[in-house]
Amino acid sequence: MKRKIQLSCILLLLFIVFTVGLKTTFDGYYGFYYEDGSYSKPLVYQATEAFTKSPLVSFFMAHTGFDTGYGFFAPNVASDFVLMFDIQDSLGNTISKTAMPRFKQKESRIRY
Repeated sequence: MKRKIQLSCILLLLFIVFTVGLKTTFDGYYGFYYEDGSYSKPLVYQATEAFTKSPLVSFFMAHTGFDTGYGFFAPNVASDFVLMFDIQDSLGNTISKTAMPRFKQKESRIRY
């Protein structure tokens, strides 16, 4: 009986970790490619949201650190940087300044 309870707890914990990971994957994907929110959430996404928003699971996540993403394992690293380019002539006079090269897609800017 004791082993069954332990196994059940381990399986429940693994299920919670998997579900939270799946939800954060959906959040990241749809947040990146559909910033304006113009998408319909798939059924799996809706199910993971409902599960993680339940009071018991959200309490567990908040008190164990599962809701912090990779920050649970290491300090957060900044992912957005602004590069300033200062184009000068041979005398050192500034010709133009730009923040980033002009890319047409957000993914290109992020990857650059």
